[in-house]
Amino acid sequence: MTRFRSGLALSLLAGPVLLTACGGGGGGSAAIAGLLPPEQISVVTPIETAPLPPAAPVFAADSDYALDRARVHVYDPAIEPLELVNEILCLVSQTGIDQLVNEGPYLAQVNRTICRTGEDQSASETGQSSGAVDEFQLWTVNSARASNAAPESVQFWIPEEDDGQLLTIFVDMLITHGVDAEFPFGEFTLDFAGAQDAASIGSAVFGGALAASRIETGQAGFGLFFGKGDLNQVPSPGDHAEQTAAALVVAAVQPNGSARVRQRSRFDFGSGDSGILTDEYLVAFDETHFLRALDGGAPQAFHRDQFVENVWRYNLYDAATGERVELESGFGFRTASGD
Repeated sequence: MTRFRSGLALSLLAGPVLLTACGGGGGGSAAIAGLLPPEQISVVTPIETAPLPPAAPVFAADSDYALDRARVHVYDPAIEPLELVNEILCLVSQTGIDQLVNEGPYLAQVNRTICRTGEDQSASETGQSSGAVDEFQLWTVNSARASNAAPESVQFWIPEEDDGQLLTIFVDMLITHGVDAEFPFGEFTLDFAGAQDAASIGSAVFGGALAASRIETGQAGFGLFFGKGDLNQVPSPGDHAEQTAAALVVAAVQPNGSARVRQRSRFDFGSGDSGILTDEYLVAFDETHFLRALDGGAPQAFHRDQFVENVWRYNLYDAATGERVELESGFGFRTASGD
C-alpha cells in the first residue's frame, strides 16, 4: 500500500465560492430546504503510530512551518479507481446545491486541485510555488425541489478538455436523502456524459454513473461505472478505451469496508493493439489491516501502520525561523550516466 503526504508530501508502502447568475440570495427558498450532498470519503485512511523522521524542529507557533498543512494519502492500485468516487463527491460538495435550491441557474466556482487526492494542497492555502496550483472551473448549476418531501434534482454543465478536445460534461443528479446521522453519505444517483454538445450525448466521448444508498447493515453502499471508447474496436495508434466498474461498502465512521473493482482497457500507444486487458480486485479493510486479491490470486494482507515513505510534494523553510522560502522550480531530467 502506498501513502502520499503533502506539505512534507510522502509516498508510503505498507505490509465554494458561489457566483449567482440570478438576483436571488442563497440558502434555498424559505419554505423548501435543500438536501445536503456528501463530501469526500477516504477508503483507507492512514494510521501513524510515531512521528515521521526527521523530528520536527522547534519553531514559533505562528511560523509558516507550524501553520502550513500537511496531508497524507494512502495509495494502492486496488483502490485507485475508487478515488473517482472521492473526487466526484468532493467536487459536488463545493457547488452549494443545498443552499441555492429553487434559485434558478447559477455559477459555482469549483477548486479541482483540492479534490485530487495525493497532490500537495499546501500551495492553495499558502501560495507556495513548490506545491500544486489551484485550478478553478466555473460550473453552471441548477438545483430544484418541489417540496420538502420530494427528491432534489440537480443539473451541472461542466467545461472539460479531453485529449485536446473541448467538451461539456452533462451531469444529472437526483438526491433522495440528504446527509444526516442515519444516512452519512446520503442517497443519490448521478449520471454523467462528456460530449461536444447536448445533441451528441448519445455518442459521448465518455460517461458513467455513481449511486449511493444506505444498506440494511447501516453501512453505505456505492456503485460506480465509468466508460470511454469501445473495447470491442481495434484502436488506432494513440487511441485507448477503458471501463471501470466498482462496488464499495463502507461504514459510517469508516473503520472497515469492502470493495470489488473491475478494470478493462485496450490501447495502441505505438506497439500495436494491446487486446482487452482485465484486472479485478477484491478488497477488505478494518482499523488495522488492508487485504487485497488480484484476479482470483492469493490475498495479500498489509498493516495500516507500517509504511515506507517517499516525498511527493514539499515546501522549503528557513532553518532558523521556520518561514517559507519561495522556490523557482525548474524541470527534472536524467543524465546519460543515470543520475
